[in-house]
Amino acid sequence: MTGKKVAVLDITSDMITLVLQDKKFADSFAFHAYENYSGYQDGEFLDKGELIKVVESLIVRCRKTAFAEPEEIMVGVPAEFTSVVCREAVKNFGALKTVTERDVDEIIASPPPEADLKTVISASPVWFTLDDGNAEIVPVGKQTSRLTCQMSYVFCVNSFIALFDKISEMTGVRFVYAPAMLAEVMYVVPESMRDDGVLLADAGYLSTGVCYAYGDGMLGQTAFSIGRGHFAADLVFDVRNLPNPYYDPQLRPLTGKDSPIIEYMQKQPAVNEMVADITHFIEKWLPSYQATNRHYLTVAIGCTGGQHRSVYVAETLAKYFAEKTASVTIRHRIIGQARTPIKGLSQSL
Repeated sequence: MTGKKVAVLDITSDMITLVLQDKKFADSFAFHAYENYSGYQDGEFLDKGELIKVVESLIVRCRKTAFAEPEEIMVGVPAEFTSVVCREAVKNFGALKTVTERDVDEIIASPPPEADLKTVISASPVWFTLDDGNAEIVPVGKQTSRLTCQMSYVFCVNSFIALFDKISEMTGVRFVYAPAMLAEVMYVVPESMRDDGVLLADAGYLSTGVCYAYGDGMLGQTAFSIGRGHFAADLVFDVRNLPNPYYDPQLRPLTGKDSPIIEYMQKQPAVNEMVADITHFIEKWLPSYQATNRHYLTVAIGCTGGQHRSVYVAETLAKYFAEKTASVTIRHRIIGQARTPIKGLSQSL
């Protein structure tokens, strides 16, 4: 080993990337590699054991090929595992004075709000307000008797930190945590644009994060998952609210095409009602699509994993419309390949 260096671990909803920057050349990497994995949805990793193995593998590869020991790894925490809380921090000077960098540092260091089962991983100033009520991005050198700072705190769920702290112990590398969305904003968006406010959307394979950033912080953030992979469709139906066979260990490895899953779903009143509502909606509006010379209609059914609920609903719809339309194409993005077993409706998961 020739020395210790700092690395970055980027965790997206379908792959994990480890990057080690070359200290001699700012625009090049001493190590850059990625591995695919099952990913995460709705704030849960789908296979934690696989995740641990992938991170371990990347660190081992880095040590062998870069001849360097990462001193620490900055882990970019995905939006699905973080939340943003904004609040004001105030510093009263008692008399008119010129704001110094020390004043700014002290107000930024104000104690963050508390949150159950979460830890603050970022505290950023969004803007400062002086006596005149005007917002300032950089208040140093301005005169005021009271300095108010709109602070943005990013919290990470403790379960995420506990999982990666475990990996840190196993690999012998120290991990530090940073919000991935904020890091993207700071890296991708020019400072002049951030000072006017910017909306950033990061569309991943399983999960998409959206945030509104201003200055050096985020005022809000959200994340959502639907199925595996994003798709184009004319109609999209979200069936994540239906009972999920995934939580039954005996049903988990099966799919919505297997008899035990079909029997399970048919016994759920909410499932039957949802299927009936979707069927009625398509039946009502399909003629209007045909009237505009549309040759096909793509209907997307999405759930969390694309294995049980959406597959069952799609198969049920396809069988029903097989008797009413010319041709049906079903494409399950996770459990199988494209096939054309029956007639009339194109469905995509």
